[in-house]
Amino acid sequence: MYRCHSIPKRLFFLAQTTLLLVCLSLTSSFTIAEVKESFWLNDQFADMSLGDLSERNTTSLEPRENLLSVTGGTFWHFISVDLTEMPPQVIDFESSSVVGRFTHYIFDSQQTLVDQLSGGIQSSEPNPYFLRHGRNLNLPPGEYRIYTRVDSPFLLAQPTPKLYEQTAYVQSIKTGNTITLLGLGVFLALGIYYTVLGLTRRQPEDFLYALFILGNLVYNSTSLNVFSDVFGWTSFYSIGFPIMASNMAYIGFVWRLLGINRYRTPVLFRISQGALIVMGSFWLIVPFMPEMSLEFARYGVGMFALYGISSGIVMALKGHHIARYYLIANVAFIIPALISIGLNSLPNSTLMIEHIGLFAVAIEVILLSLVISYQLSLVYKEKSANLIAAEEALTIADNAVRAKERFLANVSHELRTPLNAIQGSVDLLSHSSQDESLKEPIDMIQHSSSFLLFLINDILDLAKLNADMLTIDEQPFNLHGSIQQICSIYSNSLANNAQTRFELTISPDVPTWIVGDEKRLEQVIANLLSNAFKFTEKGKVTCRLTLKDTHTLMISVQDTGIGIKPDNLDAMFAAFTQADSSISRKYGGTGLGLRISSKIIEQMGGEIWAESETGQGSTFTFTLPLVLAEAQPENNHASDAPLKTSIDDMVVMVVDDNPVNLKVIEGMLKTIGARVVCFGQAKEAIKYVSSHAIDLIIMDVQMPEIDGLQATQSLRRSGFKQPVIAYTANASEEDHQACVTAGMNDVLVKPIRLNNLVDVLNRWGAESKSQSC
Repeated sequence: MYRCHSIPKRLFFLAQTTLLLVCLSLTSSFTIAEVKESFWLNDQFADMSLGDLSERNTTSLEPRENLLSVTGGTFWHFISVDLTEMPPQVIDFESSSVVGRFTHYIFDSQQTLVDQLSGGIQSSEPNPYFLRHGRNLNLPPGEYRIYTRVDSPFLLAQPTPKLYEQTAYVQSIKTGNTITLLGLGVFLALGIYYTVLGLTRRQPEDFLYALFILGNLVYNSTSLNVFSDVFGWTSFYSIGFPIMASNMAYIGFVWRLLGINRYRTPVLFRISQGALIVMGSFWLIVPFMPEMSLEFARYGVGMFALYGISSGIVMALKGHHIARYYLIANVAFIIPALISIGLNSLPNSTLMIEHIGLFAVAIEVILLSLVISYQLSLVYKEKSANLIAAEEALTIADNAVRAKERFLANVSHELRTPLNAIQGSVDLLSHSSQDESLKEPIDMIQHSSSFLLFLINDILDLAKLNADMLTIDEQPFNLHGSIQQICSIYSNSLANNAQTRFELTISPDVPTWIVGDEKRLEQVIANLLSNAFKFTEKGKVTCRLTLKDTHTLMISVQDTGIGIKPDNLDAMFAAFTQADSSISRKYGGTGLGLRISSKIIEQMGGEIWAESETGQGSTFTFTLPLVLAEAQPENNHASDAPLKTSIDDMVVMVVDDNPVNLKVIEGMLKTIGARVVCFGQAKEAIKYVSSHAIDLIIMDVQMPEIDGLQATQSLRRSGFKQPVIAYTANASEEDHQACVTAGMNDVLVKPIRLNNLVDVLNRWGAESKSQSC
């Protein structure tokens, strides 16, 4: 339901009042010569030649008893005039300028042809008066007879020849031409506006209204001599055809504006369909009866005017607010509609018909434009309200997503802290225990904790994916060693039983050293192997490394497990998705691995796809751009390999508010021969550094009161230059940058493995010694 707030009613009243005043101004007459006789000749004189007419006695000329037919033809008009000592005269047609061709033949009292003046819309003769058919009469005083021959395919009204005093005539046509140009300017501007609006909004009513306006523009431009005078266009039939198109467009426009349809207003809808059928039939008839084009257009004007008024009344009574203002606008069109219906019954001297019609239609167009503007304002208000509501809902949803991501990140962070103690303690046990009976349980704890770490990383990476924060760090690495390490972890920890075999195949042409993100590649392969072992109770899991071409590495993980329905393959790469709900109940899993893996592969410039059939197993394959790297010094990936360190009695301070983690990292450092000083609060550690020599500090980032970043900044301000290593569960690039900005030298991400700790100490040990020197 439309609502009415601020439609400018005064504009409607002003427009109606202006129309009345202009109509009154157009009815004013101006001085003419003393005309003794003036009438149209009977039809029997239509085919008579000029010579025969001029030889006849004026008393034998029979006046026409009826009005000229609007379907046109050839007609003669006779004027007997007495010109005395008067200003110059002009002869023109009263009431209408819609004349195809005309010629004024002027005879003096001696029956001598003294002048001949021609013109018309279809004529190539120039008009001495802009947009008018007026012709100057340069005659001496005396008695004259003027025979006017009119030949026109159709007539809009009764174009009666009449004499006017030249000065008054010139003044009058200025007013008429001003109205003409203003009215046509309104049509042109609004026609272009609603065409552009239709192209923008894609709403049919805009195009229909534009067609209605432009049809009236072409009609009035032809009937008021604009096309013939300005452009030299003498096509007379451009009067009727545009109006017929305009009539049909107007009915469609009323449909859309007032919401008329077969369900809401079936009677009005059927009436409009009948009107359109009748108007459409006019188009089929006119090519065979061109003289009827204006007559048909006139009937169409009456039909759509009556339909518009009746539709407005019905819809206004139904409570349609737009219909009320549409009715007010449509009142302006009653005048030309009545003229169209009852044209022959109107006195010729009362109106200048074409200008009243032009002005009335222009007023209606303006008023309807106000109605449409009001309707648009309601639509825009409604859309604005919907947009605000949508934005609010989106903000709420976005906040909910961010809250979920913060929750996942916080949970992952909290899980890393105890996991650090678990993996650190297991590392200590694996390097200190000589009891072979403990080796298998320790390995199981190590593999399980590694798997748990992968799950935590998946949760963190999901949050990064949603925030577009997932980064790729490309460095040279040993592809063979990395693949063998990750495959070793999963083949040992995830093979369900002895019935499942694992095979790693690396093609001989696959290079050992390449450039890429080693950790991300391990993460993808780990996710694929995890799924393969999980869904293969017995059979075989195979990981293959080959070259697709010289520039593309191809890695596939194939299993002989339960398989996936082909219809579900694409959905497998969506977050929280598995083949079906029963799988998650039977086999477990988060449904994040493939989603994260596909995004990682995409960011690394590769592709990933799956092939599978139910019960036949699955094959997941991905490709990556191959960039070769020079061979690097080998790093030992095995967690139980002998530790190699150049640390000789290095004094290392550890600051961590968690006593368990503090104990674990202290044990790790002592295992590799370092001297350790431990503090649970940053404040105490800062005070200790001011009076004791420290070679290196391992600083927890998240601590109460004074956190690791603040503590490091305080140390740097006090002049402490030794390496400070961040010790944190936050692994994002932003967190790493925050540590560097605070003055830290490197970052250890929880959980810390013993080999990682040794690598960091070896890397910064030499730096520490140089600072001590």
